[in-house]
Amino acid sequence: MKPLNKFWRWVVLESVAPFVLVGVGVQKTYHFLFRESILRRSREGERQFARDIQRDLKFLFDDYSGRIVPDDAVEYPLPFDFAFVIVGLDNLFFRFFRGRDAFEVWVAPSFAPKEWAELQWVLSRIGRAAPFEPREFLSLEDIANLLKPRMTFIREAFSPEQYPEIERHLSDMRSHERAVARQLSSEINRRIQGE
Repeated sequence: MKPLNKFWRWVVLESVAPFVLVGVGVQKTYHFLFRESILRRSREGERQFARDIQRDLKFLFDDYSGRIVPDDAVEYPLPFDFAFVIVGLDNLFFRFFRGRDAFEVWVAPSFAPKEWAELQWVLSRIGRAAPFEPREFLSLEDIANLLKPRMTFIREAFSPEQYPEIERHLSDMRSHERAVARQLSSEINRRIQGE
């Protein structure tokens, strides 16, 4: 039975190859012809997302002197309606993501701007001060309602004095996520190889 499996894998791979080549050719042609309009649309979507954030999370700008900060990690064009916007405050950054009706928010201290932590995780860690049950963000208004009453706690947690505690938890969480990802990858590989 094993040689038959190898034969059929070979048949499938050989029959798919021409379609992959045609697909790559169509994609390259499409990007050559429409790249500028795609880039323009992607950047305009990001500017609109920034305006929406300024409107719906007005308190970040009015109460905390927030400002839109360029996001150097973003590579254009972004797919679909995806957009990233960073809002910088005096001691921390918020990175907002929108894509396909989903919203995510990350937070990082200004003294370690590449150490992003998912806002939901942070809120669950400081939950004793402001209880939080992790859930999906449904809109920017939803994020504002969640964020506004907890700003003092978030700012304190990301202060230079208290951040080492958050960083230790973050490090533990990242280690756990890497271990789970390795285990899942091993299981997927094992199943693909038919073992």
